[in-house]
Amino acid sequence: MDIVLVVEGAAREVESIPGVSVVAAPRSGDGDDAIVQVVANRQSERVYVVTADRRLRDRVGALGATVIGPKTLLAASGSRDRC
Repeated sequence: MDIVLVVEGAAREVESIPGVSVVAAPRSGDGDDAIVQVVANRQSERVYVVTADRRLRDRVGALGATVIGPKTLLAASGSRDRC
């Protein structure tokens, strides 16, 4: 499984590590657009997107991605942190 993080703002400085690649959203663009592009480039693969943004859920869902919310991810990971 590949994990891709789409980052913006100060997080653009985050570097990829083995098993996790980092895609920096363009400074002039929208992070959501960058996420949609990543999903579009991987339409032949099983893709999961973690977001609470309803509009983004609709956009990536239309491309075939499975969307889960951050609370669902945290619950599955056993984390006690709250969103």
